[in-house]
Amino acid sequence: MLKAKVQNVTGNTQHFVGIVKDGKLVGGKKIGDPDYVQIEEGSNGYYLFRFNDDANGVCSSDSWFETLDQAKKQAKFEFEIEPDHWETIEE
Repeated sequence: MLKAKVQNVTGNTQHFVGIVKDGKLVGGKKIGDPDYVQIEEGSNGYYLFRFNDDANGVCSSDSWFETLDQAKKQAKFEFEIEPDHWETIEE
């Protein structure tokens, strides 16, 4: 698992939690900016998880990518995380 502190929120993307009423999407609420991100390998790709320090380790949103390189590029696009900002975390 890789972890990095968010350097700067670029505003290139926004993340929302959908609001569902009677089984239908009726709107969305913007998710707050993360303090750090993690990349974890799944069975068929890589997940970029976003976390807030005040959420007690609960992920606020995630994205899926086919490759580790794609996940890192997205983190750079959203949060200006450079290759040397990543640290390996033992699970």
